[in-house]
Amino acid sequence: MKRTLLEVTVSETDEDRDFWATRQWARDNVEGIRKAEIIVVPWIDFRKDAEVLFPQGTTDFVRSLQEALPIVVGVDRSAYAEVALYANTKRLPAIFVTSLMLPALAGALGNILSEQVTGSQTAEFIEMRLIVENQGAPCISVEYKGPPGRAVDTLLDYIERCVPGPTATVGDNNVSEKTKSK
Repeated sequence: MKRTLLEVTVSETDEDRDFWATRQWARDNVEGIRKAEIIVVPWIDFRKDAEVLFPQGTTDFVRSLQEALPIVVGVDRSAYAEVALYANTKRLPAIFVTSLMLPALAGALGNILSEQVTGSQTAEFIEMRLIVENQGAPCISVEYKGPPGRAVDTLLDYIERCVPGPTATVGDNNVSEKTKSK
């Protein structure tokens, strides 16, 4: 039996701030989306019959994040819906974040996931997606499916490889000479 133990997908995406602010289901929240540094956004490619879905438990996840950071949920309350998927996997909603707020978000996510790992109902795997906005460059989407204990470090590692900026410093091996001179 073949079983995937870790999967990370990194790609450019056109799901920038303007994309999220112009969705029909976000029309009552446009100003908040345009100003926010961290936006919890729905899964938009999950099911064809439902444009807006969040994984079960998103409400609790958002409350935990809001204890540490100012965040916005990128849908109108009337459009909000959660879907339950049964497996030994903890699924988190997609998160849009500016590269400047990425370190703060990573810290908060690390704390939340640490509680999940040590909790009584530990998930064997975690699925999550970060969309990172980097000023003057295309957004980067990083999807992670794997063990919860290394999720944040793995996400940051891949983001640093693709997004020069506050998560990478000039001395890092991940930043090319071409990037350093810009």
